[in-house]
Amino acid sequence: MCLNRRRLALAVGIMAVLAGGVPSFGQQNDPFVGEYTAFDEIFSIADTITLDPSILIGEIQSLDVSDSGSLVIVDGVAQSIHLFDATGSDVAELSNHGCFPDPSFMPFYARFVDKGWVVARDWDATILLFDSTGKCTAGKRQMELIRTTGFCDFEDSIITLRSFTLQDPALVVLNLEFDVLREQPLSAPRFPMLNAQVLPLPGRSIGCFKSGPWFIYPESPDAMSAESPDRSYSVPEFYKDRTGDLYQDRQVNLTKRMGRIMGATLAVGLYELYESVHVVEYFGSRKGRFNEQKGIGLQIVDHANPESAVSAIADINIKAAKDGFLYVVGDHEALPDGTVANPLIVRYRYRR
Repeated sequence: MCLNRRRLALAVGIMAVLAGGVPSFGQQNDPFVGEYTAFDEIFSIADTITLDPSILIGEIQSLDVSDSGSLVIVDGVAQSIHLFDATGSDVAELSNHGCFPDPSFMPFYARFVDKGWVVARDWDATILLFDSTGKCTAGKRQMELIRTTGFCDFEDSIITLRSFTLQDPALVVLNLEFDVLREQPLSAPRFPMLNAQVLPLPGRSIGCFKSGPWFIYPESPDAMSAESPDRSYSVPEFYKDRTGDLYQDRQVNLTKRMGRIMGATLAVGLYELYESVHVVEYFGSRKGRFNEQKGIGLQIVDHANPESAVSAIADINIKAAKDGFLYVVGDHEALPDGTVANPLIVRYRYRR
């Protein structure tokens, strides 16, 4: 799928040196298999959210949903952050000017934290806090975050995942003043060069659930619990594992490098469908296909019953999940004069 290829191309990063470590999935029990199921047997369209036409959104780079259903969207074209209510009505544009007036700030992703507040990251190491009205209340350049790939909110703390590294993957725990409280080391990925070259979708490497934070590496067959790394896991039926790591070759062009990266399944996104159910999103082969089907791969796993996991393939563009719904970017809204407005957000309800 062209969209998937372009999204992955944007995520190809800088080469790094090799580093050893404990395999991320190498010492656990035999996995369960996520039974393949047709997407429309487990999800159905519930409704569609139309974004306020007074705000023009060029590209929904990241999206998150609050407990009340509000939306925070990072526009990758305008390099802006917008807050909408659950119906799509405009609430506020979130700007860094009030608390961290740096002209180089370019938002990468944003997520809700406690009480409907929002935390936003840029492409560098700047992190901002906004209250529920959209007012910026704190901003800081925190260099410990420069190699992190996502964050989530857990027990009054912000849990960030430092995974774009081969030396010291870890959870970095912050308070709401963005001070580093502690670090929790994580097992290293099996394929460190792959991990050094592929980023997840913006902010979607980690999710916070009832049992604590879970995370993915690009190689991951399933999400991994930071609190219980040896617990049983599931592998989707379509998953194709790698036979070896990438190798460092600075002379290889982007097309060949992409071919090597896409030679096996990639985990690119983790979403909180319920407080104890996660969804992992995967990219497939070089042609962006699984078993000759167009689209992305999905696996839905109940933490209490990983043996009941199901997998599916769907030609959709997921951006978030909340309270049993997937939030998917649809086509642009068609206007009577033949032009188009903002992209629609289609909500799919989980049927199990």
